[in-house]
Parts: sequence; structure tokens; C-alpha cells
Amino acid sequence: REDLDPTGLLSKIGVKDRVRLLEDLLEVLVNGYGIPRDRVEIDYSIVRGIGYYTGLVFEFMDDDFLELGSLAAGGRYDELIKLLGGVDTPATGMSIGIERVVELLRLRKERTMTRTSNALVLVTSTTDEYKYNAIRLAEEIRDENIPSIVDVMGRKLRVIMERADKSSIPLVVILGPRELKRGEVVLRDLKNRKQWYVPRENIIVEIKRTLAQLGFY
Repeated sequence: REDLDPTGLLSKIGVKDRVRLLEDLLEVLVNGYGIPRDRVEIDYSIVRGIGYYTGLVFEFMDDDFLELGSLAAGGRYDELIKLLGGVDTPATGMSIGIERVVELLRLRKERTMTRTSNALVLVTSTTDEYKYNAIRLAEEIRDENIPSIVDVMGRKLRVIMERADKSSIPLVVILGPRELKRGEVVLRDLKNRKQWYVPRENIIVEIKRTLAQLGFY
């Protein structure tokens, strides 16, 4: 695809088939395993330091702690088993950096301990008319084992946002009359200071996806 080879250089130097294989792999990861497309990055500059790789190489990193480098890495090595005296067997494998994973867990624990609330989602409505809708939605979120709280005090939205921010609650779901008439709610990401409309029936899936991107799952 053009987005995998924007300059056309790879096709010109005879690796068009490999670009097509990457396209097929992306389709499997996104459509087969449900991995969000923005969680997979194609990087033609990655070179593993060991010469037995014969194809694709890959690395796993944490977006919130990129300074740790790759947490796990590996690739395809179709000839390695034969070189070691075994049966000629195509293979793919990887190694995991235990020290880096332990450090990642420590950093995540530190971040969790600095939060003043266990809640990951705050649900609120812009009018008193829809506060029961907010309560029901908060219950749905809790049923998915996602800690959440609901504001039913009728406070101004600005005050609610400040409360959530000070409590380190990453997501706020806002129910408003105009949005609900369209079958939508507003999801606000306080960490990245952005918000977007989500169909009401898809809000649980979107919350899980966003929390995963923020590193909470």
C-alpha cells in the first residue's frame, strides 16, 4: 500500500513482495486480532544485531515509557534450527527483557500510587434530567470491571473537570441532551486534552480502547 511505501523506493529496489507481506500482516493484526492500527508502527530502519534473521523483525515498546527501549524483540529465522543441527524448520521467536519489564512494572506502580482516586472513568450529565442515564452508564462500566464514579450533584462541567483532573481520573464521559438525541455521548481524555463523540452503544469498547492507549490495561 502507498502508506507502507510512500516514496515507492522499496518497490524500485525489488522488495515489493515484502511490502505486500507487511500489508497482509497488518490486516491480520488489525482485523483478526483487533489490535488498533495506531498501535502498530512500520519502521524500515530496525535492524536486529544478530545475523540469523531471514525476514520480518519486530520490537514491543510501551508508549508511556519509550525511554525503556524495546521490552521484547525478535523475528523470523527460517534457517537457524537447521544451522544448529536440527530439522529444517521455519520459525519465529522473540526474547523478553526481564529487567526492562520489571522496571516498567515499577514505573507503572509509582504512577498508580500517585493517583488520588482509583476511578478510571467519571460519568456526568450536563442536565439534571439525564443524571439517571449517567448512573446507569456508570453501572455498565463497573460491570466491565472498570472503576468508575458518577457525579449527580449538578455541578458545573468546569468544576467536574477540575475535580477529575486533580484526582488523576483519565477519562470523563459526558451525557448531554443534544448528544443523546443523536445516540451519542462525549468522551474526554484529560491526559491528552481532547474529546470526541462516541455512539452510546460503543462507549464501553471505546473506553477500553482509550484506557489501553493510556497504559492502564
